[in-house]
Amino acid sequence: MMKKYEGEREKEEDEEEEEEEEEEEEEEEEEEEEEEELRKCCTRQHHSSRKQHERLKKSRSLEATPTQRDGPPQVSVHTCDLDELRDLRRQLEHAQSETAQAKTALQEAEESVKQLQAELTEFKSRSQVPSIQTDDAALENIELKDEVKRLEQAGRCQTQQIKTLTETLHRLTSARDTKRAGGDREDTVSLNQGQ
Repeated sequence: MMKKYEGEREKEEDEEEEEEEEEEEEEEEEEEEEEEELRKCCTRQHHSSRKQHERLKKSRSLEATPTQRDGPPQVSVHTCDLDELRDLRRQLEHAQSETAQAKTALQEAEESVKQLQAELTEFKSRSQVPSIQTDDAALENIELKDEVKRLEQAGRCQTQQIKTLTETLHRLTSARDTKRAGGDREDTVSLNQGQ
């Protein structure tokens, strides 16, 4: 039964590990999909902002004087997207580090569970569970009672046999004594006649 229990336990642990691996793969795929979506979004935004910037540049160049064209570069929408992208990457790195810490804690917990299971198995093997003594004692008591009854019956039979043998012995002894007594009388009678 213990092996069956351990087998079921190992099977459950294997299933849990497989589920965890599947979840990790799904999370990685989701993260990759999110990054890909983010890249696509940033690329689209970059292209649209560049087109808007070029349109704006053309319209300004038509309106602007030559001195205004050489001024300081303007902050583009693309720069803001890069900041957002950096922020998102930091958040992603932070989430990944938290995930790694959680995985480490989970592995440590699994190791401690395995260690505790090993200690429990060792403890169970050291302490012997007594067999059910009440049932054994009851069966033994019944067997002894049956044996006593059988021996009492055998004793009664032997007592009866001894009684019968004793009576037979008395009869035979009496018959022998009678024969002897009769034989002695005959001897005495024949001796008396012979005189």
